[in-house]
This record gives sequence, C-alpha cells and structure tokens, in this order.
Amino acid sequence: MSFRKLPSFFFSSFIKKTPPRLQFFDIAANLADKTFSGYYYSKQCHDSDIDAIIERAQNEGCDRLLIVGTSTNLLSKQTS
Repeated sequence: MSFRKLPSFFFSSFIKKTPPRLQFFDIAANLADKTFSGYYYSKQCHDSDIDAIIERAQNEGCDRLLIVGTSTNLLSKQTS
C-alpha cells in the first residue's frame, strides 16, 4: 500500500498552536506624577518604583510608552 504525502496545511487544524503574545502601546503613561516617585499628599512614603512599573508593563507585553503631561526637565527630575 502506498501513501501519498499530504500537504502541511492539512494537519494545521490538528496542531495546537500557541497563541501569539499580545503587544501593547500605553498611550497615556503619566509616569511624571509624583505618586510614581513615592509621594502621596506631599509626603514621600516609599522610594521611586518607576523602574518596577515599566518592568511590569514590559512583562505584560507593553513595548512602548507615551509619557504625557510633562516636560523633559520635570521627567528627568522624577526619574533620577
């Protein structure tokens, strides 16, 4: 008995594929807000956690951030 080779697309419906990872673009990242530097009601309650926030966003598939509502001078002060 001879078997004909079937095209790969024939089996594609039987193969469980991993769904593609979603990618996000945060269009309103307000990282210049003092709360991300640990300030609440003009009192510093914890160290800046901006790096941890960005890392969590990247882990969830957010590969771009648009930082809004600030100037570059203010942002450099907030992130340093």
